[in-house]
Amino acid sequence: MTLPRQPAALSVLLRAVRTALERAGLSPTERIVVGFSGGPDSLALLWSLHHLAQQGHGPQPIPVHVDHRLQPGSDAMAQRAVLLGETLGLTVMVRQVEVSAWPEFREGGVEAGARAARYAALAAVAREQGTPWIAVGHTRDDQAETLLLRLLRGAGLDGLAAMRPITELQIPLDPEHRDFTTVRLLRPLLELRRSVVQAALALLGLEPIQDPTNELLAYERNAIRQRVIPVLEQLRPNVVDTLAQVAEQLQDEVSFLWANALEAYRRVAREDQAFVVIDRDRYRALHPALQRRILQLAVRAGQDPTWSLPRERLQALWNALLQGRPGVRIELGRGFAALISYTEAILGPADRIEDYLRQRSGQPLLRPGTVIAIQGATTVELENGWILSVRRAPASGWFLRTRRPGDRLIRRQAVSPVRLQDWLVNHKVPRFLRDWLPLLANDGDIHWIVGLNGSHYESPDGTLVVDLKRSEEARQVSETAQAPAGELERVLIDEATLQRRVAELGEEIAREYRGKRPVLIGVLTGAFVFMADLVRHMPIELDIDFMAVSSYGQATVTSGVVRIIKDLDRPIEGRDVLLVEDIIDSGLTLQYLLDVLQRRNPRSLRVVVLLRKQKPGATQVPVDWVGFDIPDEFVVGYGLDAAGRFRNLPFIAVYRISK
Repeated sequence: MTLPRQPAALSVLLRAVRTALERAGLSPTERIVVGFSGGPDSLALLWSLHHLAQQGHGPQPIPVHVDHRLQPGSDAMAQRAVLLGETLGLTVMVRQVEVSAWPEFREGGVEAGARAARYAALAAVAREQGTPWIAVGHTRDDQAETLLLRLLRGAGLDGLAAMRPITELQIPLDPEHRDFTTVRLLRPLLELRRSVVQAALALLGLEPIQDPTNELLAYERNAIRQRVIPVLEQLRPNVVDTLAQVAEQLQDEVSFLWANALEAYRRVAREDQAFVVIDRDRYRALHPALQRRILQLAVRAGQDPTWSLPRERLQALWNALLQGRPGVRIELGRGFAALISYTEAILGPADRIEDYLRQRSGQPLLRPGTVIAIQGATTVELENGWILSVRRAPASGWFLRTRRPGDRLIRRQAVSPVRLQDWLVNHKVPRFLRDWLPLLANDGDIHWIVGLNGSHYESPDGTLVVDLKRSEEARQVSETAQAPAGELERVLIDEATLQRRVAELGEEIAREYRGKRPVLIGVLTGAFVFMADLVRHMPIELDIDFMAVSSYGQATVTSGVVRIIKDLDRPIEGRDVLLVEDIIDSGLTLQYLLDVLQRRNPRSLRVVVLLRKQKPGATQVPVDWVGFDIPDEFVVGYGLDAAGRFRNLPFIAVYRISK
């Protein structure tokens, strides 16, 4: 390949660097850290930045040499870099790193570990110097090599998009990934061929450091540079430019996909403490290209903003969300795990994920292995804010404990006992709860599963009477909204949890309809409280209308027959419609309403539902937002009623149905 004339090469170099600085908006009053190995590319970059700074056309460069200590004599090479900087009139900082300490070294080898350690060192200096900017000397040849290298490693679009002229990154400053800083990585030479850089250095009379490891074919990048690219250039002389152009084109596609993935992530996932909860139904409805990116976003939100799941772990997690059985646990690495339930996937710290799910369940809990003798009237504090009140008990024989191998459950009206394990499986009790359930036992048999079989137990002979109650601190019930004693089994969703989730839904929906004026249609009468609270968290223009239907009447089981009692007051043709429903039971009511509304030609029709029952055989109806998935039980409160009662309760409770 013919080299350009040297004066032209120097002019091209300076013009490229100055243009990059102008695009980045960097002024002469700012500073920029420069990764300086002393090799040809970093030397040309440092000289250019220093020259432009002296002329008042760019920021002040701060050169940093990172000594990876991977080969004998690396300290001597660092000293040569310092001397080379002095010839330019600059002081080069040297930072030594321990490559093997980084998790990237264990996961991706020496090159990955060295890169992580190097950028951490550069970012640390940038933080010390009060600048977010770091410049590195990647050229167009590096771009082509990166694309080929990632192609050989089986990368997807993100990898093949290679390097961008400016990239904003969060960089971990320590191997434990506890301390992060945000930097802006600038690549001023990315549009230049390496031959231009070499010609410019020859004109300047600068002698770069030649790193002997760049000749080792054991490193894949070196093999591509020395063996693969020359062969490709024989087939197509402009192959480097062609490959670089492919990477640049893919960058737009990748940006588009990530923007859509982030929008979809906000619809299907929610962050809670250190955990991310993904709605499986809404996730399944997305395109696979978005599904995989959502999983990466979830991992970065819950664990590490710089981490990308390895392909094998990503595939395992993806399969689990789509097809995995409840109870499946996926270890993702770095102390992070995912647990699959019937309706959700929960990602979070592996050593805390089950504790989080137990706390989130709201069930009364007893630490495994605990045994408490029940003797006389007493109270027992259970975890998750519950109290077991023993009103009457014999002097001996009864115990409160957790399960043991071989336990049998005695059921009233049943001919024979059943294995406790079988009962728990058949009733879909999650594995993370089974060892923590408080059990009332007598003569080795289980007579009552506290929290799963109502809130009251009385032994057949009347000698033991026990009630389950919420503690005062956890009750979250106003004094004026107390339910009549004995009619509610338990609080399923307390007031604080309800209000927090409704606020989240309102914010999510408002983002979706920003710039539009949707019509919210509330389904009377059950949804009126939910809808009133929801719209207060939607700071956008909107219209409100109502429909009234019935499928329950005075019963506690849906009749399966739906009829409209009140229709809309205005047409919805051409409007964006959001149907606000209180609960999905059989799915028949919602499906009927969607069919009716769709025939009226709205521009869009979406659904938000507060509660969705996990009911076998229910009609599967597409829903865009769900507040809570709940067991198949009759619930009241927060607008829902039993024969017209309990709508004013500020919480959701399970109603005790008379036998």
